[in-house]
Amino acid sequence: MDEVTRGASGGARWEVATRRPQGSLAPHVRRLQGYDERTDGILRRRELPGPRVVAIVELGPPLKIHGREGAAPSRFRGGFVAGIDAASTLTEHDGWQRGVQIDLSPTSARRLFGVSMHELAHRVTPLEDLLRPEHRTLPEALADAPTWTARMDRAERWVAAEVSRGPRPDRRVAHAVACIDARGGDLDIGALQRAVGVSRKHLVALFREHVGVPPKVYARLVRLERLVERVRDGGEGWASLAAELGFSDQPHLAREVRALTGMTPTALASLLRATPDAFAG
Repeated sequence: MDEVTRGASGGARWEVATRRPQGSLAPHVRRLQGYDERTDGILRRRELPGPRVVAIVELGPPLKIHGREGAAPSRFRGGFVAGIDAASTLTEHDGWQRGVQIDLSPTSARRLFGVSMHELAHRVTPLEDLLRPEHRTLPEALADAPTWTARMDRAERWVAAEVSRGPRPDRRVAHAVACIDARGGDLDIGALQRAVGVSRKHLVALFREHVGVPPKVYARLVRLERLVERVRDGGEGWASLAAELGFSDQPHLAREVRALTGMTPTALASLLRATPDAFAG
């Protein structure tokens, strides 16, 4: 069942519908989210990096994006795809945004869009450039659907159909990604390379094709995501969190947070507290 959240705060009003896909779709889609946000003026939000490819189907005015290659709102016309990046992104809207967000595993995004993930990494790409001709009306189809549930059902059918016909990931990189995910990014890349039976250079090449970034960067993003989840859940004490999540010590955690988000851990925690739960990644 979809979880629908409505709220208002500081001149902002929002409605968000969230679905965690189940069954055969679960390995491919981490989350589906329909959103409608209205504000009294311009709203800017810092989006944290993570180990996923994000597809946005716009049902309202284009979202403005700063700090990403290819981020020209006039080119989007219906949405965009943001590949994996190791830096936060600033988004902006003029008082209204509405759409459906699909958070994809990187290997599934490759199957869905039929392109190498290095072509999407560190940039945003207009959704229409990646859709097959028969699916170019996807934004209109979602906009015409009467409810968030109907829109997300339609989005799920599109993902399922395209993933089933797309190229399967190399079993070695699929295994490596699964290992990194299972360990929360706390994994020695040298040991991983030996476990999958390829050279370090070959493993990096596989990740460039199927994920978009090297395995070490992917592992850092997985670990950052776990840290963000723990802080949102009320985890306290940076030293304790560092030990729990596989950082060598608290200074290591602080360096990683600053490198990946541009913020101190304290500033990150403040950002997470200030962000409505409905828009939590």
